[in-house]
Amino acid sequence: AVCISLSGGAGASSFNVASGGADAKDLTLSVTGGGDSSVLISSDGTGSDAMSIDASAGSILIGPSLADGQTIKIGKNGATEMIFTPHGTAGSEKISLTNTSGTAADAIAITASAGSLDLNAADNVTIDAADEIVLTTTSADGHISLVSAHTSGLAFHIDANAHASSEVQIDAGILVLPIE
Repeated sequence: AVCISLSGGAGASSFNVASGGADAKDLTLSVTGGGDSSVLISSDGTGSDAMSIDASAGSILIGPSLADGQTIKIGKNGATEMIFTPHGTAGSEKISLTNTSGTAADAIAITASAGSLDLNAADNVTIDAADEIVLTTTSADGHISLVSAHTSGLAFHIDANAHASSEVQIDAGILVLPIE
């Protein structure tokens, strides 16, 4: 087998393509011919930028040609991991975000520091928790609105009857229950 080995020694190294102008000047690292071959990029560095992928002016694409049924995995398996799984069958196309053993109050945090969080689904939204579910607004003019567009039959259901001593409490300065 023919091999090529490049070594930079103990100093910092770089491999550059001078680009610019009208013509595309790409740097391609690839494995061709199929088989059980891989492109492996690794770092033993200990800094916060031990591996950095950046584009200062353009976009970054990861997996734009990923074959149906294959996956992109980010993170350590069995710890914190995000998996993207495109598929030719709609029911098998998925994105999962998992924190296997984190016990912190923010084990998975989604934060919009200045704007809103918009969660949409073409079908159901299901939230399950082994303990409490809390919805809180902290602004003086903030409110919580639960709205159902259901047009006939059961439109809104509160089930707090897991035990004979289960309670439903409503605490309000003014309680208005209009019936239309």
